Amino acid sequence: SAVVASSDELDAWRSPAVAATSLEPPAPTRHVARVPWAIVAAVVILVGIIAVALLWNRSGSPAKATFAGNKLLVWDERGRLAWRYEFPYPIGEFPSDYPNGYKIADLAGNGHLSVIANIRPPEQGVSGRELFCFSEKGKLLWRYRPTTVLRFADTPFEGPWEFRDLLVTSEGKGKTIWLAVAHNPSWPAFLVSLNAQGQARLHFVNTGHLDSLVEVYNKSGRFILASGVSNDFREAML
Repeated sequence: SAVVASSDELDAWRSPAVAATSLEPPAPTRHVARVPWAIVAAVVILVGIIAVALLWNRSGSPAKATFAGNKLLVWDERGRLAWRYEFPYPIGEFPSDYPNGYKIADLAGNGHLSVIANIRPPEQGVSGRELFCFSEKGKLLWRYRPTTVLRFADTPFEGPWEFRDLLVTSEGKGKTIWLAVAHNPSWPAFLVSLNAQGQARLHFVNTGHLDSLVEVYNKSGRFILASGVSNDFREAML
């Protein structure tokens, strides 16, 4: 059949603009996939549950220590076992409320707690003691075993030494450990301090036992009081 067109229509069809337009392909249509809000919410909730579970299962800072057999057990503030340290020998057990069994303190003043444990190694006998310092994660940092030798006249006293009292005081940003150390079964004693690195400094020697330590403040400043017995005067001393 014949195609009928006017001359104006033929001229418009022959124009370059029309030809270029007719040859260009149509622009593609973009389709964006949309995730349902229910799936997004479920993923967010699942991630939150996993994060809470991980935080809950992670042990917190040391808050308490107990002794059992050859183990030192350290518990966090929620009563969970934070870490344990096994000694190669049975250690002397302390009641949970015994003040000299352990101390927990920020010794270095860096925001990290240390656990100081008063342990009885078997080679020290019934009375000999040794101090162990652990990081808040259970790493052994240092240990202190008294090697002090006291001489009175011609008699040397080399130990065994026991810790009669253990006191931790604030020193600037850090802490200092004070120990009342007494010979057993004999009578001399001495007062020693330890810094955060376990370095010892001798402060006082007594001709009798030292039994307790306390930190006091007054108008004159701060003092460490040590009480015990003086064999020279055969009476209590401070």
